[in-house]
Amino acid sequence: MTRPQLFGRNGSHFTRLVRMVAFEAGVDLDFQVIGDIQGLDPADYGGHPGLKFPVLVRGEERTFGALTICRRIVEAAPGEVRILWPEAMDPALQNAWELLSHAMLAQVQLVFGIAITGVPADHPYIVKAERGLDGTMAWLNARLPALLADRPADPLSLFEIALYCQWEHLRFRPTVPLDGHDNLAAFSEAFGARPSALATPYLIDRRL
Repeated sequence: MTRPQLFGRNGSHFTRLVRMVAFEAGVDLDFQVIGDIQGLDPADYGGHPGLKFPVLVRGEERTFGALTICRRIVEAAPGEVRILWPEAMDPALQNAWELLSHAMLAQVQLVFGIAITGVPADHPYIVKAERGLDGTMAWLNARLPALLADRPADPLSLFEIALYCQWEHLRFRPTVPLDGHDNLAAFSEAFGARPSALATPYLIDRRL
């Protein structure tokens, strides 16, 4: 049987989230690297009409968005996989998930806007995104010990995987200062020992 295809980038935190969940679930994916993220052909993005990624392709079926793709992957896992999804988190963690989702999107805005398309760093759109990302990461850092206190190792929460992907992406593609975020740094160092993290390092993809 043909393996599902995942269209994404080695340097994308959303793509890495999906790949880490697939690794944890024991699901093999055929990874298709999107070479030019300024391209305008949906076919280059696995058929995403909005020219976004990641995209999961299984035959004629297309699944869009990291969260939904993670759900489909776990459903297809050969064995039982326990993941704490956002809707099952306690209210405090759901709140943190909402802010983490914002931070991940803000990181895309800043990397794409400044590094790729050359929008001036002092543009109001960039300044607000940067300020919001900085504030959000500070908020998460301050509350992380309480958020993860007494959290069992099973089930693994999607929040933890995504938080690791976000923090490491900030180190990979610096956009805001990371000094003083000791809780996030310590969490990431420990979480980075997981085989799924070691198997999915960030890389710069060459333009195809």
